[in-house]
Amino acid sequence: MAPFWTSPSTGRIAVFLQNRSTDGPVELTLDLRSTAVSDVLTAVSLYDDDRFATNTANQPNRVEPRPNTTVRVDQGRVTLTLPPISWTAVQLAVS
Repeated sequence: MAPFWTSPSTGRIAVFLQNRSTDGPVELTLDLRSTAVSDVLTAVSLYDDDRFATNTANQPNRVEPRPNTTVRVDQGRVTLTLPPISWTAVQLAVS
């Protein structure tokens, strides 16, 4: 189960996901048919291709949020790929 937040007044759902695997990306599907999800508003993942990367004084933006372009909505199901060792936030529209 993924933590999520809904806002009936704005018609939005926010989902927060984490991939702790060091082996590779994880593809997953969220079944949100009961919520009438209609579109992806934003999707960002915080990660770096080098799992040992850190932000430093010399590279303060080495690890930063990046757009996650893998998110798709189809008949209330949301599919996406999470990069390895990443945190992802997805904002969805509800019709």
